[in-house]
Amino acid sequence: MTLTTAALGIFVVVADPTAGETYQDRTAFVFWLIGLGVIALIVLAASRLGHPMRASALLGVGSGVCFGMTAGMLKLLSHDFADHGLVGILTSWHLLGQVLTGLLGVAINQRAYQLAALSVSMPALNVVSVLVSLVFGVLVFHEIPAETPSGIIALALCLLLMFLGLRMLASVHSDDPSASDVMGAVHDPR
Repeated sequence: MTLTTAALGIFVVVADPTAGETYQDRTAFVFWLIGLGVIALIVLAASRLGHPMRASALLGVGSGVCFGMTAGMLKLLSHDFADHGLVGILTSWHLLGQVLTGLLGVAINQRAYQLAALSVSMPALNVVSVLVSLVFGVLVFHEIPAETPSGIIALALCLLLMFLGLRMLASVHSDDPSASDVMGAVHDPR
């Protein structure tokens, strides 16, 4: 837990993105469409895999793409609200994008959890989510994270440490036989 928290904290401090006041709505829409295509390909590939753990890991990546795009859509919605209030939110495509990617992310994530232990999909989900939202910020909002080579290396190391920390954290209870007994009691209809 400490490793993941420290890596995330350092990532946020080092990234410290700077952004302009405007965003590229067309770029956001194209990013969203490409993201949906990538998600469809990931889900299709996962459905064809005969190995549940590999499928779960791949679905973790897919849900990470969804949640990264959801973060971007949320930022777009905050701009809509700041510029035009509630009417701005209700009349833009960003709300549809937010709802669709959020629901897809939850559905894909739940399927990943059905196929294998949390430790298989959660690390990929969280790291991919950060990467997708970072790329969204760069392309759509012109955010510039870590302008120096050492900053970029630090961000990459932080992502690796977050992945490892989340993997360790998620697998703590998967080796505990009493954890599966508790889950069995939850799912037992008696």
